[in-house]
Amino acid sequence: MSIAVEFQDVVKRFPNATENAVDHVSFQIQEKEMITILGTSGCGKTTLMKMVTRLYAEDRSGAAAQKNRICDPAGGLVSAHDR
Repeated sequence: MSIAVEFQDVVKRFPNATENAVDHVSFQIQEKEMITILGTSGCGKTTLMKMVTRLYAEDRSGAAAQKNRICDPAGGLVSAHDR
């Protein structure tokens, strides 16, 4: 099985926020793998899922060589056609 999604040291902070909504998150999801994201209210679950689906771009990512990047190296969103 190959990696379908990989996040490496991903950070997301919204404008005027005092802390990161997603703070240095790393994980891999294999093809056909089902996952569950659990957490308390306001911990960043929805933000993380919007980053997985490319509705939000990450502010910073520690790995330039991700197999399936959530954004292109210039920070733009990657279209579904180009994934």
